[in-house]
Amino acid sequence: MGSFRPRGLAECLQILWRRKTLILIVVAVVFLAAGAVILRMPRLYESRALIVVSGAIYDKNANGAQVAAVTEQITSRANLQGLIERYNLFAPVSKMDATVAQFQKEIKFETKFRSDSQGFPESFTVSYRHTDPVVARQVVTELVSVFDQANTREASRGRSATNQRRDCSARSQARSCNVPAPSKRGAKQRRQPSCRSHRASTERAQCRCFYARNA
Repeated sequence: MGSFRPRGLAECLQILWRRKTLILIVVAVVFLAAGAVILRMPRLYESRALIVVSGAIYDKNANGAQVAAVTEQITSRANLQGLIERYNLFAPVSKMDATVAQFQKEIKFETKFRSDSQGFPESFTVSYRHTDPVVARQVVTELVSVFDQANTREASRGRSATNQRRDCSARSQARSCNVPAPSKRGAKQRRQPSCRSHRASTERAQCRCFYARNA
């Protein structure tokens, strides 16, 4: 029965040196395989856009609902299917439902929340990767355009509301000022009443006073 003794560093180096050819072959094969895999991997280009959410803290409920609605519109089937067909993504497409689900996974949303308002977003980062840098940029641009369209709609609503308030105030001012101006003839008569009208008004006043005293 053989005995085992610990080997020193020099003996280990001698063993490796004697088998250096086998070691070099194994290392070369590993490096060649890794290089082939890396070369066959497609190059991916990432496009990224930052969206800042503006709005007062006290109006966070309305702004949060608007942001949620726009985000849901971005990842909706109708919007993503249009992008897939427009830029020929995932070609050939056999099942649109599975393709849209895969596209939703590839679109990355990163949300940064405000420190002074719990649960209210401060900014969004939308990113997408594709083998063509132009396609990646165009896809992100169209995704961000949904936010631009929402801002345009809100701005038009704000302008229409402001115009309505101005119209209402102008109408109210017109009603308050729409008092028929006295004619020159009537004004002249009031300034210089005739004796008959003055006497009649005096008699009516005396009658009113008389009845009042008797009452």
